[in-house]
Amino acid sequence: SLRELARHPVPEVVHGAGGIAVRNGNFFVVGGLPDAVPENYVYEYDPQFAFQKKHTIASGHTDLGIQTATFAQGRWYFGCYGKPQQLLITDTDFRMLGRHNWDCSLGIETLPGGRLLFATGSCSDSTGCNGKIRTAIPDAQAGLKLLTP
Repeated sequence: SLRELARHPVPEVVHGAGGIAVRNGNFFVVGGLPDAVPENYVYEYDPQFAFQKKHTIASGHTDLGIQTATFAQGRWYFGCYGKPQQLLITDTDFRMLGRHNWDCSLGIETLPGGRLLFATGSCSDSTGCNGKIRTAIPDAQAGLKLLTP
């Protein structure tokens, strides 16, 4: 169900909370980014949502920060809104491994078999909003390789 179970304040996330991921029982919150900030941040909380640590990603500026996150196959994957929409990939310690022009800004999640599920979408005044869910596998050069249905 999508029933709300609890609410937890995250005052450390000063630019707005955009997404959340779980790794080893801890929660990792990502969010927005002002224009002048040349890096992104990930805020780590324990299972009771007590703040643990602010992690810095030396990503360079991303237009609107990070909106989606998942940990898969020993790496972090972060989807970024804005122009261009980008995918950041880091190691377990949030060191940059890649920055790619992939739109995973509406969601990214790990699937069995080494696959990733990601969501994209767009809006226009004439047709409204639409979205797509697709699957991919990690790719060292391109970030992801799209799987065809």
